[in-house]
Amino acid sequence: MLKLPLSIGLTRPMILGLLGLYLLGTVFEGIGLTILLPVFQLIQSGETAADLAEKSRWWGYLVDVYSFFGITVTVPVLLITSFVAILFRQLLIYVRLIYSSYIKFTVIRRIVDRAFRAFLRAGLGYGEKEGMGRIVNDLTTETTSAVEGAITSITMVSMLMLAAIYIGILFALSVEMTFAAILVMGIASAPVIYFVKRGRKVGQLLVIANSALLNFLSERLKSARLVRLSGMEEAEYANMREHTSEQYKQVMEGNILRARATVMIEPVTVAAGFAFLYFGVRNFGLSLEQIGLFLVIVIRLIPVVKELANVRYSIGNQMGSVQRVLNRLASLEEAQEVDTGSKTVVALTDSIQFEDVSFTYEGIEQFALRGIDLVIPAHKVTALVGPSGSGKSTLIDLLPRLRAPSGGEIFFDDTPQSDFALNALRAAISYAPQNPQIFNVTAREHIQYGLPDADQAAIEKAAKLAGAHDFIMDFPEGYDTRLSESGGRLSGGQRQRLDLARALLKPAKILILDEPTSQLDADAEARFREALERIKSETDLTVIIVGHRFATLSVADQIVVLQTGRVSESGTHAQLMRRGGWYAKAYRRQHQAGEIGMVEVHQST
Repeated sequence: MLKLPLSIGLTRPMILGLLGLYLLGTVFEGIGLTILLPVFQLIQSGETAADLAEKSRWWGYLVDVYSFFGITVTVPVLLITSFVAILFRQLLIYVRLIYSSYIKFTVIRRIVDRAFRAFLRAGLGYGEKEGMGRIVNDLTTETTSAVEGAITSITMVSMLMLAAIYIGILFALSVEMTFAAILVMGIASAPVIYFVKRGRKVGQLLVIANSALLNFLSERLKSARLVRLSGMEEAEYANMREHTSEQYKQVMEGNILRARATVMIEPVTVAAGFAFLYFGVRNFGLSLEQIGLFLVIVIRLIPVVKELANVRYSIGNQMGSVQRVLNRLASLEEAQEVDTGSKTVVALTDSIQFEDVSFTYEGIEQFALRGIDLVIPAHKVTALVGPSGSGKSTLIDLLPRLRAPSGGEIFFDDTPQSDFALNALRAAISYAPQNPQIFNVTAREHIQYGLPDADQAAIEKAAKLAGAHDFIMDFPEGYDTRLSESGGRLSGGQRQRLDLARALLKPAKILILDEPTSQLDADAEARFREALERIKSETDLTVIIVGHRFATLSVADQIVVLQTGRVSESGTHAQLMRRGGWYAKAYRRQHQAGEIGMVEVHQST
């Protein structure tokens, strides 16, 4: 029974502490109830405690205990004792509830922290394969349910201990009637076992429904503009209703099963109590006080048995969440990146070399990259161009080892990439994505992301180099202006230049710009190109640009064309135009369409 909480992350001290509080509370409740028997006997006999002590050794023990404290046993004294025991029990319940909450949220926090850390260290393909909605669901809804299930299993152990104490008292009163009570309760529990099995299946289906709903929400909430402009509001609302209806169906079925399990216990237990009252007097010759205490204990057993039924059902219902969380943690551990290198400094002075590099995505036979032989000179600007799906983004992912090559090797100044520690390799590379990922922070905090200790002078230097300083200073609070989620209050060009400032602040050797102007208008693209010219003239960075818009490539010292995962041609703009290959044709198409306009690229051989 305790294997479940241990597997989900509860420690033995946590479990023992919780069980100890349950046990102490159970002991005090047992004392409070047991004291009622001598109370009844004193009232019914009309004798003193001393008189009863001469007739019964149990009364003798009781009188001796109170005499040790200088107290005479009377009805008020016994009632006060019972009341004090119940008060202690309630105090222990209060402490247990607080401690249980502490355990719950401590374990949830540990699981989420562990999973998030593992996710950040997992291979890039893990999130792509699993889906962000399902991962978020497992780290929120299912983790909470799983930990509650683990704590519930401890509750079940405590309920069993309490039931054992009650049954022990019943045995002391009447062995025959207790056996009869156990038999009746066993029969009453049979339907509960059936509902528990059903509840476990419902719990698994609910896990699936929760995951599907959160995945759906995660995708659609990020695509509200697309949904509206596509006129798909009603269709997506219908899809949402399907997901919520399935979730509702499983929740309600689970609650119905729980209700059935609960309501079947009490009538059977009450009927047993009435039967005990009749047969206890008629057949077993119990005294009135024994019958009274027996009934009190049976009545106290009713909520215990009901709670056991609920707890047993809850554990079965939450097993799906437990398994889901354990599977998620295991899969995250399996997906961890392998850091084989030991070199801690990437001193790029000559070039980056790709030698017969290939890559395939998991589950896809076709090569994304195949036989790549390429030299990227240090301190120069290299542009990667080519049709969509040609492998440009995949090649970029290989540089910081976000993906590991399936074959071949990448060298940094003749040192194999695999010789570098991952943190050293990535410290040498700064990256600005196609769609800047701006959090709801200030302009200063965004530029500092990755280098939180940077001072204002360094921040402004990077912003000026990126062409972002002037528009930042036009904000109401300058660098302290909050940007809003995804930088919603910025234009596309401002987001790109602000993110470029973040990339430039990092003391890296290599700057990667992934499609930096794909969503910019002509004016914003011109300003971004000016920023690239400054970077080229004022720094010694090795710049790699992935692009479709050839106007931006005017700063490139080398242009590499990728097609179907291979390098089809490379050279300067002038060289590629003379060859008349894919680049020359694509350039002319853009020029004719007006995307390049008056910008002509003239580079000598």
